[in-house]
Amino acid sequence: MEVRFSFDGVELKFEGHGKSGGFPLYVPDSADPLDDDEYEYCYLCSNYFVAEDDYFKVNLKGQDGTKSTLGWLFPINLLKEDAVFYQDFDEFLLRYMHVGIHKLVEHSLSMDKWALEKGTIDDLQYSSDLILLVYRKKICTTEQFQDVIPSLFDFGYHVVDDPFGIDLSHYPINPYRKEKTVEFKNNPAQTCINLRSVSPLFAGSGYVKMLFKDTLISQRDPFLKYFSLYQIVEILMRVVYGNRYFEYVEKYANDDRHNLMDKFGELSSEAKLIKKIYEIGESGTEYLDFIDSAKKLLKKMDEETLKEGAPFDDYMYKIRNLIVHNLRIMHDYEKEMTYLSYMYETLIVDLMCRTNLKREENKQIYVIDRTKSRKANRKALARVMGGPTARK
Repeated sequence: MEVRFSFDGVELKFEGHGKSGGFPLYVPDSADPLDDDEYEYCYLCSNYFVAEDDYFKVNLKGQDGTKSTLGWLFPINLLKEDAVFYQDFDEFLLRYMHVGIHKLVEHSLSMDKWALEKGTIDDLQYSSDLILLVYRKKICTTEQFQDVIPSLFDFGYHVVDDPFGIDLSHYPINPYRKEKTVEFKNNPAQTCINLRSVSPLFAGSGYVKMLFKDTLISQRDPFLKYFSLYQIVEILMRVVYGNRYFEYVEKYANDDRHNLMDKFGELSSEAKLIKKIYEIGESGTEYLDFIDSAKKLLKKMDEETLKEGAPFDDYMYKIRNLIVHNLRIMHDYEKEMTYLSYMYETLIVDLMCRTNLKREENKQIYVIDRTKSRKANRKALARVMGGPTARK
């Protein structure tokens, strides 16, 4: 830490970055405080949670169903109450709040944003809509935290880079997510938020980062929003294609020629590739809601209906095709498509977190060396295949 802190139970004092100061703080501290260096934080805002009193313990849920305590999420306004307010608070929440205020002070000093005016926490100049998530590095490193952002987004929290000037009007309200949030908050058993990381396939993806920190927030057109989300399915289709392609090539010498031709032909079918993606199943409430809304849209458009009992992925693909091939007509149904695209946000996050697809590396398949001549490549390929050199 570049800033040193001391707390006497009433005033938090600090010194660092060429400045020193302090302000009253009534959050009780433990005799055994947390080590700031073992924790990281991020800035959030939300249109769905009250920035005065909505705070939650945050768990990170693994794909195997296990849960680990990630940290605590709380609004900055929670740090401004009097001592009596905190009497029944969780002991660990109070410790995390102290780590959070330390991080806020350090950042404010480093940005030269702290200016003594009122002698209170307000001198840090942060937006009153700011929400903090303080999390354990042992559970989630700063790099790995990027993989949690889509799940935070699905809970209604937006990661912000500038905590000094948050404008909530910039963030559109998703009516479907608002319904889910109301249901969540009205359930007394919901005392914590269970986040999920996306599949390793999406780890470090620039597209995913752009999608959940920019595109879905700035894009108001429901058709472009839907198509942007569908690109996640396109990424997974490419993985399925690559895995199957190399599997079939490996079996080329030992499989029936006509059988192989059929298999390779299937690789050109997007619908069949999507079936492989959705082998994880899609029978949850959100998927059924999407199917019902898609049915209503197709009926209103007088479009050909799908067979009885058609699964979610068939409806998803049908809507995608309508957007691609009939966008001019689809614009007459913008209201219906808006709600459908908002529902699709949740379903794509679920897919990214639940998919068990892995990119299979096959080092036995010969890869053309473009630094060598065609003749040299043909000889190398023949050695790999264990047969005679092909004709020139």
